[in-house]
Amino acid sequence: MAHAATNSVHPYLCLYYVHMLGFDVLTISLLTAGVYLLRVPASAFWIDLVDHRIPLHGVFTGLLTAVGTAGILLVLSVPPSWIAIAALPVAIISSIFDGLFYQPLEVLVDSAIIKILGDYKILYENERQYGKWMSAIMTLGIGWSLDDDHDFDTLMVTILIGSVVLFLLSLSTTVQAADPSLLGIICNEIDETTPLAKHALQPTDTSSSSVYYKPYSLFGEQLSHISEEDASMLQRMTTANNSVSIKPLPRPASVCSGSSHFTHSTSHLYNNQHISSTAAPTAAIEYEDSACFFRPAPLSTMHPASYHNPSQYNPYQINYELENSPQSFELARLPYPPTQSPVVVLIMLIPGYHQHQCSYQSTNQITTSATVVAEDDYCHHRSIATHQHQQQSRWILKSFICSTLCLGIVFGMTQSLLYIYLHDNLKFPMHLIGVIGFTTISADFLASKLVIEVIQNFSLPVVIGIAHFILALCALTYTWVQPEIFSTKLIVIFLQFLQCLSFQSIWLLAAHQVDSVILTDHKRLILKGVMAALFSSLGPAIGVLFMGNLVNALKDDPLEKYTSVYQYAAGISAVSGILSWEWSTTN
Repeated sequence: MAHAATNSVHPYLCLYYVHMLGFDVLTISLLTAGVYLLRVPASAFWIDLVDHRIPLHGVFTGLLTAVGTAGILLVLSVPPSWIAIAALPVAIISSIFDGLFYQPLEVLVDSAIIKILGDYKILYENERQYGKWMSAIMTLGIGWSLDDDHDFDTLMVTILIGSVVLFLLSLSTTVQAADPSLLGIICNEIDETTPLAKHALQPTDTSSSSVYYKPYSLFGEQLSHISEEDASMLQRMTTANNSVSIKPLPRPASVCSGSSHFTHSTSHLYNNQHISSTAAPTAAIEYEDSACFFRPAPLSTMHPASYHNPSQYNPYQINYELENSPQSFELARLPYPPTQSPVVVLIMLIPGYHQHQCSYQSTNQITTSATVVAEDDYCHHRSIATHQHQQQSRWILKSFICSTLCLGIVFGMTQSLLYIYLHDNLKFPMHLIGVIGFTTISADFLASKLVIEVIQNFSLPVVIGIAHFILALCALTYTWVQPEIFSTKLIVIFLQFLQCLSFQSIWLLAAHQVDSVILTDHKRLILKGVMAALFSSLGPAIGVLFMGNLVNALKDDPLEKYTSVYQYAAGISAVSGILSWEWSTTN
């Protein structure tokens, strides 16, 4: 909540740049694009650092809070006599500090929530909603106070108080799995309002009491041997793999990585129990990492039981690496992840990351007798298996990536510097801009509640198509509004609500569809990370630069400057809708 309070200052910085520092729109767009571009590598770096030093998570959060806030306060405290000389250099330094130190705070806070929840990651969205409401209230309050504050001192006071609170809380909070009682969870009880619980638990009557029956079709197979399990176990479901992982059973089938499926010997070592080759006919199954089902594999793909080559691909090693990935990667495994946090998984794209990761882990934790597989050997066997098994359509992956990039560009064009257009061109008072900010966050909150109902009751291609149509229609409507008319104020509030609802809904539905279309955990992580980077960083950076150039090129009619911006935004929204057809119609 403290971070949400301080983060509510950012949308108003563009107005400060215009009215106090005298920057033009192109300069502001360059500064904003720099912040967007720096947030992804900075977030991945700091999260990787704290994941390997979990006891110092609070210390690093406090450090980033102090340094990032100092950079923002630096530009907010430029005296009027220095504006002509030092305003631009100070703004550049402030933007660099903002992107490198302050923007990663959102990911660090989300990571702390995931780690504190432990096995109860299903409660993540419930915990995050408090921050959203705090941000909405603070945005409304700042706008209201700026009606009488022409020096923007409110921004400095708000971010200073919020950062001090966040700094103290960071240093005093221990980031570790909390006791269920501290999370408000009572054994043998479950919150029936939780979306997963509401549709998964069915009350049944017994001779003694009313208990909950769990339909195990949710897990993809019959699990009658745990039918007497306590109902609260459902709430402890981890989103670690988004797949069926049955620990007590041997897994002679392949463990997927990338787009391949591997098979190995029918002689296995699992939990120190040896499964002989006589069990091969019943154990000859192929495990698909996230497809949630088992299916028979051809026996011809099975190696002889006596076949053991230490240089061969070791599926237990890969499975171990997937299951022991950093805790912050759980943010990308959430079915409905936030827009920025999944970028933490992109650290895996750095060459040599896996060797560096293994240096932090004890090699004796792997229960198999095979040696560590060299990365080049692993890549060799993965390429072989890629040719042996059916691959995911490359066009589906490109569809996800391109449509998300276009959506990010539209977001950057229409949302990044929206307050400048509303205040300077449409003559909106500051308190009404605060209402616009409140509407923006409320639409974000509502979208996270509606997507579950949408998925269950409506066709996904239709919903995605309607959302893109709304984005294009809202952009075109902005070209018709006129300043200083009361109806314009109501129309803009309604348009902003629809736009933000559409942006967030498309993102959540796209991220959820990744889990349905992509069948391997590794690909899911990388794809969600790339999509988050495009939607929250690269796309908005391109969009705000494009918008700044369009506005700077037209210097005659103030309204004409933004007319072309929204016309282009409508066209790119339509392109995004067309590109999304492939992934939205794939089952």
